[in-house]
Amino acid sequence: IKQDKEPFYNIEKDPKKFIKKYNSKYQTLYYRKKLQEVLKLIDFSLKGKKVLDIGCCGGYLSLILSKKGAIVTGIDSSKYAINAAEYNAKINKINNCQFINENFNKIELSEKYDLIIAKDVIEHIQEDEKFLKKISLLLKENGKLIITTQNSFSFNYIFEGMIRKILGQKKWIGWDSTHVRWYNFLKLQKKFEKANLKIKNYSGSY
Repeated sequence: IKQDKEPFYNIEKDPKKFIKKYNSKYQTLYYRKKLQEVLKLIDFSLKGKKVLDIGCCGGYLSLILSKKGAIVTGIDSSKYAINAAEYNAKINKINNCQFINENFNKIELSEKYDLIIAKDVIEHIQEDEKFLKKISLLLKENGKLIITTQNSFSFNYIFEGMIRKILGQKKWIGWDSTHVRWYNFLKLQKKFEKANLKIKNYSGSY
């Protein structure tokens, strides 16, 4: 079992090629399922709502939310991802999205948001408690936060993790070379409480 190479979103400079690779992922069952799980959690009208999409990559989710009437700000630390997201919005004639190339933990934002989404982001963040505290400050009262991440309690992690340890990969942290840690609901619960975030529910895809 090989560790992933450097992810394309850090090296693909051409926006057209980036979007082609990026959109192809959403044709797979795995990515379609994850997207469905996120959209299912948005059980209210997005018309006129301010949404922050952290780690927006090529803007696939941002554009879906924009089409539902949301005013979306997408942030990503990859300049190639942001270039691709802007290109993606342009070819889809979406004008209620803005995209920012910045590290979320470093950027200063004056807005407050009705909905913040961090889809498969927190496992990339070194200062994850700072990350959650900042999100807490940016949420409006009764605002909603959706976070997705890989689960160290899932069957596929336990099974594959065991195989990788047998093969000598004791420090395996997932299928992406830029991950820094694994999570489960117990670890997240402690971190959410420190950030003054109230947990509504957990769900799993496996």
